[in-house]
Amino acid sequence: MDLAGKYLPAFRRVDVGFQPTKEWQKVKNIMQSNTDVPVNVQAAPSVVTDISGKGIWGSGGGIYYPDSGAAYIDPLSGSVTTAAHEAAHQAFGSKLINDPSARAKGFESLNMNFSPRLVNDGTALRVGYETISKPIMLEEANAQGVASAAMNAAGFKPSTSGWSNMLSYPGEYRFGGRYDEAAPLYQKAFNKPGVATFMPGELDTLQTMRKSYPYALQRQFESGYGMIR
Repeated sequence: MDLAGKYLPAFRRVDVGFQPTKEWQKVKNIMQSNTDVPVNVQAAPSVVTDISGKGIWGSGGGIYYPDSGAAYIDPLSGSVTTAAHEAAHQAFGSKLINDPSARAKGFESLNMNFSPRLVNDGTALRVGYETISKPIMLEEANAQGVASAAMNAAGFKPSTSGWSNMLSYPGEYRFGGRYDEAAPLYQKAFNKPGVATFMPGELDTLQTMRKSYPYALQRQFESGYGMIR
């Protein structure tokens, strides 16, 4: 819950449209005072969909469109924390995600002809993680940090939206996580249908990544938190 067990909606219905709630406006003002980028978070029109193609209305979620510079929130059940999270993507993006060529290079890399040695020793797997999984994972952790700081500065408790903590959701972008795109690409590109088909070098690399990613998440969360003064 956002504050003492009370859910805080980001928008309220007014006539035929939606307006920001006073709670979201307070958090937004705090965020705006910490960036020169205009915070642009809007109530999503009914036609807006998430990255899976599902309609946002009623989902409680939000989405940021880098090309338009706008973020959209479910106006029916989207929370102030969700609005702050999407505002963080829009106005406080991490350095990794702001490199427009990095992710494209990552996808391209997994279509390259890696030698069997570079696949078996874990090099190709590391490339997929560093260029596809990790930038998105850290961007999500950064957004959680920014949102948490803004919520706390406003006197509100951030909502975990059903996750066990604020880093559980970003953690699902790790290599092999629920929202990761690199693992399926890697498995297809190098005919690795499961961990049972990995060579020792790949397993060592995977184990190293699994041990290190929680620390990377925490560092980026703290970096994002520090963006709000």
